Amino acid sequence: MSDSDVLIYIEGPLGVSLPVKSGDVVGRDAVGREALAPFEGISRRHVQFFYEEGIWNIVDLGSKNGTCIDGKMIPTNQRISIKHGQSIRLSRRFEAWIIFDYDEAMDRQEEACVEKEDERVTMAIMFVDLQGSTDYFQEKGTIIARDWIHNFYGLLSRSVEASNGRHIKNIGDSILAVFPTADDVCRAALKIQRSVH
Repeated sequence: MSDSDVLIYIEGPLGVSLPVKSGDVVGRDAVGREALAPFEGISRRHVQFFYEEGIWNIVDLGSKNGTCIDGKMIPTNQRISIKHGQSIRLSRRFEAWIIFDYDEAMDRQEEACVEKEDERVTMAIMFVDLQGSTDYFQEKGTIIARDWIHNFYGLLSRSVEASNGRHIKNIGDSILAVFPTADDVCRAALKIQRSVH
């Protein structure tokens, strides 16, 4: 087996399992892009892995939030050797483990699936879209409209948080939020309507 055939696995939350070969770059626009999309804070080209003479190394490629190995931030653009079982953190919400052995990676994945079944959570989802924003941008111009949208996001976030919700992400002129119960969603919707008026 040549060095280019050697794989490691990055086992992360939500059942993420990324196979990585020597030379692979991991990030939102690189290896793992589909699996890493839900995790904010991971750079487009976050880290690169190298396998040489039986040793795996990792290089942080100047990522926005940095890379931690076993809880310690590694320097940018320097090769750092890594070992089986070490933790790797690419963002606040993405902590994973480095696995050198495929069989162990599959065992961990099965355990994660069993644990996930036991940890099912009911939640309510809210999607809020601002009607007429395209016309407003055309009428008022980008700078004024952008400030208006920014204030709108703040109003929505405050209403969501005041109703036990969590603002997940902005999508254009819309937001996506989650709540523990449908009652919380209704409370947030009423707060938003009152605030907008």
